[in-house]
Amino acid sequence: MGEPELQLSEILLSPEKEIPQAVLDTIDNSFVFSLEELNHAKRRKKTMYISSNKKGEFIGYCITSVGFPFEVAEEIEYDIEGKVVWIDVFEIAVPHQGYNYGRVFVEQIKSRCSYDILLLSIEDSICFWQQMDFKVISYSGEMAYMIYEGQI
Repeated sequence: MGEPELQLSEILLSPEKEIPQAVLDTIDNSFVFSLEELNHAKRRKKTMYISSNKKGEFIGYCITSVGFPFEVAEEIEYDIEGKVVWIDVFEIAVPHQGYNYGRVFVEQIKSRCSYDILLLSIEDSICFWQQMDFKVISYSGEMAYMIYEGQI
């Protein structure tokens, strides 16, 4: 079985932007991201990537922004040079977890970013992100700040 083929849509979030119902359903069932955080992201005009398969079924979403939150800078002891893309959330819908969709989706996002990528991973996902060439730069409780240095 080959790589799953995914289509990636890019949406610039804004307060008046309608969010697809499939994304809202995933947020409703997420323990990582909330509707309140989505509304905050919309006010900050972040970018949302939505992934779907060849049949048009929703696979997952990712919200990013250039730069990273001030509180992150206070927590990490790592010299970040230049601009970075911060991943607020990366979520694969439950029915599509475990089928290589996450890996293909991350590769698509990496190919669209011209800067290094920084994120905060929950403990259960650190191994996945390491397989995607992200490295741990700082631990924060049961979470880890990780970076993909794509512009080396």
